[in-house]
Order: sequence, then C-alpha cells, then structure tokens
Amino acid sequence: MKKLIFSFVFLLLTLSLFSQKMIARRQNGQSDIVVEQPLIIVDSIESDFYNMKIKPDRIESIDVLKDSASVANYGERAKYGVVIIRPKKGTELVRYPALLKLFNIPESQFQLKLAIDNIQVRDASKLVIDRNDILKVDVITDVLWYGPQNAGPEEKYINIEMKKDKKP
Repeated sequence: MKKLIFSFVFLLLTLSLFSQKMIARRQNGQSDIVVEQPLIIVDSIESDFYNMKIKPDRIESIDVLKDSASVANYGERAKYGVVIIRPKKGTELVRYPALLKLFNIPESQFQLKLAIDNIQVRDASKLVIDRNDILKVDVITDVLWYGPQNAGPEEKYINIEMKKDKKP
C-alpha cells in the first residue's frame, strides 16, 4: 500500500515538473496561475487533478502515456500526456450533476456554486468523486472558500461534505 501511495505521489510530482506549463497573468489586480496539465481519465471519465476525489487506497492501477500515440488516440487535449486511473472494484464514481440528483438536491438549485468541505470546486463538469467517501450533500448559506486562505462573502451554495479519515 505504501508503495502505491509513494508511486502516486511520485507520478504527480513528475508530471508537475515535466508536463505542466505555468503561466502567470494579472486579472483585476490579482495573480492567476493557469496550469496546463495532462489529460486525466478516471474509469473512462475525463477529469483533472483538481477535481478528482479518489483516495489512493481505492486505485487499482495508473498508466501514463507520453508519446505521439496518446495524441493520436485522445486528440490535442492529450499533448501534455495522458494519465489513466483505474479504480478498484466497489468504487462508485459519480459526476456532477448526477451526484446532486443522487442526494435529492432540487434541479432549481443546480445553478448554485459547488463546494467540497466549503471550498469551491474549480470546474464542476470535471468532478469525479467516490460516492463511498461522501457524508452528505446540502444546500447551505455560509462563507465560501476559494482556496485555503481566500474566503469570499457569505452566500448560498451546494456543499459536499466528505467523510473524514479516522486517525490511528
């Protein structure tokens, strides 16, 4: 298990060093960093590193493709490589908006911002999450965090509360 976790972390570091291109630009006086990253495929669902919520112990295998064949198979979006992640059996991956329907959120609320543990999801269309790790999904009014140190005003949004890992 430790070897798999180490391999996954090593993979992320390697991809961040060699496959990503960071561009800093100013918008409205704030820095915005755009990261071009490899195409992430999780159980045949396109995602990205920011919106993939799967615990390492639920991953069966990871394949990395970094050749012209990956571009031929997946198109221009694979120009920085492709990471294919296969979850273990029993992992129930859900996407947005099916996730909201599963937890009985009314469709009239679907236009609200989406957060996980009160931190805004960058791109809900790429969210891939293991249903087994979700504690509850609610529409709440609270402070929405855009990042670990950047809070916004109090507003109404959909929050996915994740189960917390039990510490040994």
